[in-house]
Amino acid sequence: MATQSGTVVRQALRWQRACADARRGLAPSAEQLTELSPEVRTISFPADEELLSGPLGAHVAGVSVSETDAVDALTKLARSHRGLSSLGFHACERVTEAMHKLDAFASLEHLDLTGEGVEDEPELVDALATAELPALRRLELAWAFPPIALTAASFYPRLTSLELSLSGADALGLVRLLDAEAGLDLTRLSLDIAQALGGGPLDVSEALVTLERERTGALRRISSLGGATLTPSLPTLLAHAPSLRTIGLAALAPPPSRAPLAALPTTLLESLTLMGPVGDEDALTLLRAAPSLRELHAHDVALSARTAQAIGARGPGLEALTLSFQPLGVEGLAALGPALDHVRRLALHHTGATAAALASWRGHVASIEELWLHSNADFGPSGAAALAALELSSLARLSLHGAHLGEKGAVALSSAPWLAHLEHLDLALSHLDRDVIPHGAHALATSPHASPAIRAQFAAYAAVPPKSLWRRIFG
Repeated sequence: MATQSGTVVRQALRWQRACADARRGLAPSAEQLTELSPEVRTISFPADEELLSGPLGAHVAGVSVSETDAVDALTKLARSHRGLSSLGFHACERVTEAMHKLDAFASLEHLDLTGEGVEDEPELVDALATAELPALRRLELAWAFPPIALTAASFYPRLTSLELSLSGADALGLVRLLDAEAGLDLTRLSLDIAQALGGGPLDVSEALVTLERERTGALRRISSLGGATLTPSLPTLLAHAPSLRTIGLAALAPPPSRAPLAALPTTLLESLTLMGPVGDEDALTLLRAAPSLRELHAHDVALSARTAQAIGARGPGLEALTLSFQPLGVEGLAALGPALDHVRRLALHHTGATAAALASWRGHVASIEELWLHSNADFGPSGAAALAALELSSLARLSLHGAHLGEKGAVALSSAPWLAHLEHLDLALSHLDRDVIPHGAHALATSPHASPAIRAQFAAYAAVPPKSLWRRIFG
């Protein structure tokens, strides 16, 4: 899994470079597109519609239809591009009607209907159930309750991956949807039971109990479970799910009424997401029990330097690490260093990242490909200087949104040797002082270290910047 994840990231960056070249009128090179998987060869429609008619069009495998009329979009796509393997929708109109247009995409293998704004209504599932889709193998749905009508679809028995985000854990509905008599033989089942808007945490245990009672062995197919509220019965249930590799826990139930985390079958767990007031004790228990962990994501979980020290003490192993809204401070962030040796994606939002913390990471960050340090108010120019001095030999994407860099910070970044291979830099220039933007951005645009992508990104600032307000006033 670790190698596969890293490969996907690298391929996605190569595809992004090819798209950027195509937008500038440059023909994509064979080297950029060789052996790229269909998973990464995607575009957004209609934003990148022009790419379909150019040299890159023949290589596009997936399309995300966004903020447009879904029926019109599919009509255009059917005329211009018939080889799509994946299709998704986000904030579109007439998605239900568009389901009747899917038969024009016989090669479709992956359909994603989890996007924001997609109509959550029975009519959509009914329309989808009439589509032939002979190649469809992976289906993603965000729904209120299990979409039972799908069991009548001709493609349903052929699905190998079903990913459901449900806001209502209908036990009998899940049983009917996953009924072995329907011929469904999934290699991957992902369930995410979300919290209903304005409601309390949902308990997935009842649905899983019913499912296992009615269809013994059904839980063996679950590879991913999200949004699970910890209840006394949950650990026992998950003991019947040996394929479980990814779990998202919201420890929202009062401690007296929920099971201890130590009882969860975490030995083979590869990805763990924690949300809500979990705290240090529960997080430490999970870390000790999950030696195979490759991804750890914690959001607003009230972790302290103590947990950060435990993560660092594990040493290499993690490939993706997200810590958001955690009061880790310099001590906690510095302690993470030894755990970063193999990390490819690192996101530290609102964690108190500073120059002192980053300086302690020397020798541990060579594998990082994506780094997100935004919304750390104390980062500033000194943090930028410390970041520029790190040996980030694999870094391709960097976000410092809300890090209060200012002109001096941007200038410090312009001296970083790793700019030579950076593909994207997010400084959220629109949020900086107008008098600071030209000078810092000019330094990046003209840096001798800057990659072609960074030079292009900041090309508008490549001209000699205007005098600063200070110079204009005082000469």
